[in-house]
Amino acid sequence: MQVLVVTVLSLLFVSSTNSVFAAGATAKVSITIDDAYTSAFTNALPILSAKQFPATIYVPTSFVGQSGYLNWDQIKSLQNQYNWEIGAHTVDHLELPLLTDAEISYQISQSKQSLLNQGIHVQTFATPFGAYDNRVLASALKYFSAHRGYWDRSALNVWPYNPSVIQVQSVDSDTTLQSVQSWINQAQSSNAWLVLVFHDILPQQNPQDEHASTTSMLQSIVSYISQTGITVSTVGNALSLTGANLIMNGSFEQGLGGWSTDASTLVSVNTNGKGSYPTPKASLLINANSSKSIHAFSEPVTVNNANEYIMRGFINGVSLQTGETGFYIDEYDGNNNWLSGQWMGAYRAGEAYYVSKTYKPASSSVKNARIQIYSLKGSKGKVYVDSITLTPSSIVILPSPTAIPTPTATATPTVSPTFTPTPTIVPTVTPTIVPSPTTSPNLVTNPSFEVVNQGFATSWTKDSTACSVDSTSHGNDGTNSIKITTATKASHLFSSVIAVDPAVKYQWSYYVNAVTRNGEIGFYIDEYSSGGVWISGQWKGQLTTAQKGEYVINYTPTSSNVKQIRLQFYIQPQVNSEVYFDSIKLIKQ
Repeated sequence: MQVLVVTVLSLLFVSSTNSVFAAGATAKVSITIDDAYTSAFTNALPILSAKQFPATIYVPTSFVGQSGYLNWDQIKSLQNQYNWEIGAHTVDHLELPLLTDAEISYQISQSKQSLLNQGIHVQTFATPFGAYDNRVLASALKYFSAHRGYWDRSALNVWPYNPSVIQVQSVDSDTTLQSVQSWINQAQSSNAWLVLVFHDILPQQNPQDEHASTTSMLQSIVSYISQTGITVSTVGNALSLTGANLIMNGSFEQGLGGWSTDASTLVSVNTNGKGSYPTPKASLLINANSSKSIHAFSEPVTVNNANEYIMRGFINGVSLQTGETGFYIDEYDGNNNWLSGQWMGAYRAGEAYYVSKTYKPASSSVKNARIQIYSLKGSKGKVYVDSITLTPSSIVILPSPTAIPTPTATATPTVSPTFTPTPTIVPTVTPTIVPSPTTSPNLVTNPSFEVVNQGFATSWTKDSTACSVDSTSHGNDGTNSIKITTATKASHLFSSVIAVDPAVKYQWSYYVNAVTRNGEIGFYIDEYSSGGVWISGQWKGQLTTAQKGEYVINYTPTSSNVKQIRLQFYIQPQVNSEVYFDSIKLIKQ
């Protein structure tokens, strides 16, 4: 079996264009069963219904009624009498990435229609074999609110959830009860969402089926879930939301109403079904132009510094040949003067998925905000954007700390990079070559990582094993440098706190030896008040090639309130690179 998968960033599902989070980051577990074997009804149902636990079953519709598989009466009984969720699993259980676009569309859309024809409310979808590519995601997310994977077992689902590829843990013939119990414990301790996948559930193990499990295993898992008290939810209910979207016409069903652009000949509304569920017909079309950057803006909306928000949107970049499209939030005061902004993420050629970021206004001065969609200069092709929302989160937000905490291995000063141009400009992503040497003193402590304490560079902190000290002379000063390798999650390297003068311009320089670069590694500056309260930040670009040499980033503090900063190197999830940094400097211009 050939399995094709893609890696995506952390994303968020919402069930309609007018939604707000109902539950947020709470521990929960979902029991999902694939392929609609008869054993789901005869063996699994009695065990689950004894505890009133619902499940989600994914049905290949052409299998219904065949020997060994559920019939339509049984499937409807699971929904109507036992509150199970019925999900789609294509028509014929084929490996979708091997099919043509038309065949993919048929397998996905017809499976939904067959379920609807039986009076079944279908909301989510699972790919057969867990095999998908961006073409499959673009089609699946047109018809369904979420897609559940199968080989996506790298992590639990962490708030805000990713509807494009829901992470799972599979209960197979060799899975131990202790492993499942540890997954449940991890979900509880981290307020995460665990999704379990079962297939055939039999009284005794079938040695010919590695994916089958036993009734005794299911009974033991159900007993442990009941004992822990963790919430049991169907996939659809775990993702269900209520409330109001602040963004006008975020699904573009009213054309460009509520939106403006600086490239009217290149930005329009497409009505050929390139968008996302539940209204995929209309979407914003950006004809990326290599000669200039392009921007579209929502109307400003009122925001409250005391609240946390979720910004989300769908991007279908399957027809984007090269370049970058992304989201950014511009922030304004009560008189609509631009104050600052926060970058919400970048998405590149060929990708199709939802994006979601938590958003907290940078300061109490921020009264209004608007969404900016950008396409960088140098991009080429077509990008379709849909389902743009900014919704208040129900999570309680604690006051900002009054002082910067002592740096630890889990330091988290703004782990999402932001950039701060005027609303119609996206910053250059390629650093310029360092100019002639200057005599201005370096403000960075331990700039070449030669001083090491307890296994890591003194005065530097990290939150992932993706960053380590290398002592094999890959840098340009001394023996040591910082090595960045595979990152399974968003990872960050922070300098110590540096005092700055808001009236002074600075240069942040570094030496980089990028042996291989596959994924996004970038630069960001966190800005703080004199009391250590985070104010804002500036995204300063990313590595664009396998670079080697010394480079510089120009930096001017965002406002007169900025008195301290930290330099931040960030690594996006699933980066698989070998990059070394050395000779980190911050000097006055």
